[in-house]
Amino acid sequence: MELNPGKNVTWDCFYCEERGLQKERNCDGVLDGQCPNHGTIKHEELEEDENTGKLKCPECQTVVRMPFQLKLGKKFWIWRCPLQEIDHEAIFLVRLVNWSEAIHQTPSGRPLLEESNLYFEIRDYVLQEQGNARKELEKQKPAKDPRPSEQQGSRPRIPRRTSRRR
Repeated sequence: MELNPGKNVTWDCFYCEERGLQKERNCDGVLDGQCPNHGTIKHEELEEDENTGKLKCPECQTVVRMPFQLKLGKKFWIWRCPLQEIDHEAIFLVRLVNWSEAIHQTPSGRPLLEESNLYFEIRDYVLQEQGNARKELEKQKPAKDPRPSEQQGSRPRIPRRTSRRR
C-alpha cells in the first residue's frame, strides 16, 4: 500500500464505488491494526508514537499495519476514508466562512453589528484553524534566501550617483 493513495484523486463515495476502492480506502472504517508479532489489535488498545503519529502495539512497541493510512501534516494520520472523518456540517460552515470572507459580506447580508454572535464564534474558529494549517505548511517549505544578488542570473544593484548642484 502506498503512503498516500489517491493523493491527486477525487474523494467521493460514487468515485470509490465506481472503481471498487471501498476496501483499499477502508470505507467500512475498520480501525484494528496488524502487529507482526501479536496479530490483530483493537484500535482502543493501540498507542500513538509521539514523534511520527503512527500507531504502535502496546506489548512490543512495533508500528502496526493499518488497513488504510493517509498522512495530513507532519504527524496526523487518518486510518479510514477521510469522508468518514469530516462532518458535512463542518464543511458547510468552512465554505460559508470562506465565501463570506471572499465577498466581504456576512452570510445573512446584514451589517456586521447585526450579525449573530454564533457566526463570529464560528468564523474565529475557522480562521484560526486555517492560520494554524498555513503555519505548519510554511514550516515544511524550505526557506528562500532573501539575498537576490546571489541568485542565478541576477546582478548586484549599484547605487545611482546623484549630481550635486552648487
